[in-house]
Amino acid sequence: MIKGVVIGSIAMVAISASGVTGYKMLNQPKSAEVLAVEEIKEKIKTPHKDCQDIQVQRRAPVQDVNRPGN
Repeated sequence: MIKGVVIGSIAMVAISASGVTGYKMLNQPKSAEVLAVEEIKEKIKTPHKDCQDIQVQRRAPVQDVNRPGN
């Protein structure tokens, strides 16, 4: 019987603590007052690539009878 009372009282303490924590979270302010504003200026340099169409020549593989894998 005492075991049940102890478990019940521990549960009540836990529920009360979570209730108090939840109440404190609900009462916090939803916004803040702006005290000062300072403008930030920053120059950003972005690299630029020029694209061109260039003709590419590909050589055929060398026909060598002594080449490994043939």
